Amino acid sequence: MPKSRTKALTATALLLFGIMSFLMLNGIDRAIAQTRAELDEQYSNRVKVTNNFSEIDKKQLTCLAKNVYFESRGESDKGMLAVAHVTINRAQHKHFPRSICGVVQQKNEGMCQFSWYCDGESDRIRDRLAWIRSMKIAFQALTGQSPDPTHGALYFHNFRIAEPEWSKRFRRTITIGSHSFYRGN
Repeated sequence: MPKSRTKALTATALLLFGIMSFLMLNGIDRAIAQTRAELDEQYSNRVKVTNNFSEIDKKQLTCLAKNVYFESRGESDKGMLAVAHVTINRAQHKHFPRSICGVVQQKNEGMCQFSWYCDGESDRIRDRLAWIRSMKIAFQALTGQSPDPTHGALYFHNFRIAEPEWSKRFRRTITIGSHSFYRGN
């Protein structure tokens, strides 16, 4: 592909990303307003949801989108949504940090809960389309526009990589794509 065409496609993708991010972060979507009553019932005060959806904590949304991107960008939308809901479920659970970013960055006995966070690799977003999908899915999950496909799961792992010892202690709720999801005790 000629360099000028690559630059044009990159510029178009960046413009599209900017527009979609603006729309998502500023609450312009009408469907958001329709979920307000559901959010009041569905979310505890552990995840900051405000009266004005344009004031959703952008830092928390970005942490959630990064977790979705790095943990599941190769999965279906349902698989990505499942990772988002596990992160939110943890933020609402008494045994985990009280914020999305706290959950994503949590270490337990020196180990990160999400491998991408401290694997020593660059956390640079390289796939713009996957990032846009991740932002969209994180936004839907955080604003209550999607049901939890994991049935309240707090843990997951990629069964194609390994079957961790901890997975034997919990009840599997569902397998989506290459991830198995588990409820905590």
